[in-house]
Amino acid sequence: MKQSLLFLFFFTLFFAFAPSSSLQAQSKEKYKKHYKKKHRKGKKKKHLKRKRKKQELSRKVKKTGTSSLKAETTRSPSSKLPTNKAFAANEIIIEAKRHLGTKYRYGGESPKGFDCSGYTQYVFKKTGIDISRTSKTQAREGQRIKINEAQKGDLLFFAKNGKTISHVGIVISDKNESLKMIHSSSSGVNITSIKSSRYWKNKLRFARRIL
Repeated sequence: MKQSLLFLFFFTLFFAFAPSSSLQAQSKEKYKKHYKKKHRKGKKKKHLKRKRKKQELSRKVKKTGTSSLKAETTRSPSSKLPTNKAFAANEIIIEAKRHLGTKYRYGGESPKGFDCSGYTQYVFKKTGIDISRTSKTQAREGQRIKINEAQKGDLLFFAKNGKTISHVGIVISDKNESLKMIHSSSSGVNITSIKSSRYWKNKLRFARRIL
């Protein structure tokens, strides 16, 4: 009799305190849903943060042209540009080089074919910076700088006859290096050393800094 009562007592305790398999399953499912929801929110926040940062950089460049992205950041050891500008310049060069060999097309502004200013506009836009469409109007954007101060991400402007701007290219060299640009010319998107090219050297007029 005592054994039966003890068995009944422990049997009751077991069902009173041990969670049922259905409760365990519900708890597990609830945890999974909570984790997935939290993970999705985290990914969304990161995406929005990157988007806002890109938009903010674009707004600052459009509003101030150049050096007004103030030296709130530290200087990069390999560049005279503040870190955020150096990063933007490198992104521009990476995008520009993706299109090496693309054929020249008058009025072209896509990877199917570029003219000089269509190419510069496309590359800058791909990195979140809006500039105007023609070389003449791009020559009025940003800040005019000395040619010997030009570095990665700056624009070089050329004229066939005196002052009328007719061509633009993107600087891919650092300040202490021989001046080189990537541009879309009659031979397509290519890299040119200004020092080695008498044609482009004689037509070079000035440089401008958009970043």
